[in-house]
Amino acid sequence: MVSPAPSKVEPQYGGILNIVMLGDIISFDVHQELSSATVRPLFPIYNLLVRNDPQDEPKIIPDLAEKWEISPDGQVYTFFIRKGVKFHDGVPLTSADVKATFERIVWPPKGVLSQRKDSFPALEKVETPDAYTVRFVLKFPQASFLQMIAVPYNIVMPKHLLDKKADMKRDALGTGPFKFKGYMRGVAFEAEKN
Repeated sequence: MVSPAPSKVEPQYGGILNIVMLGDIISFDVHQELSSATVRPLFPIYNLLVRNDPQDEPKIIPDLAEKWEISPDGQVYTFFIRKGVKFHDGVPLTSADVKATFERIVWPPKGVLSQRKDSFPALEKVETPDAYTVRFVLKFPQASFLQMIAVPYNIVMPKHLLDKKADMKRDALGTGPFKFKGYMRGVAFEAEKN
């Protein structure tokens, strides 16, 4: 039996992609939610510091960090942030945003319930030596540390918005390839190209 030749359809730029959602979004605060119904539609709006390679999991590849270094004792992770990245409101991303994000995840402010703080038992502090360098200092080596940072729920949020309010349940402002456009509960979640 001879297989038919593959179709030679050229990809087209633009258009609308409709995706079935798994359920209603409980809130837009990915750090506080457990449901993939929340992270799936919101993930394209944000970036991670590093991420799993979709072609070669569990390999870790750069996302907002263009590179990183791990100290010989495994207790200091230094990430070098890409320059020129902006949040969808035009505010430049800096190491302060990464620091504010991970401090919120690991040591959440009053009123914020972090579902992933227990993923970072070794984290002692987050430092920002300059605007494009962020350093995670651990109390002891944690073999899973880099993999935990790459978990899709650990999206980087804007410090300037976190400073205004701890509640991110109705805000979706990231650096990702799509921008939040609108949400109608039980009907549709809309995003548009960044």
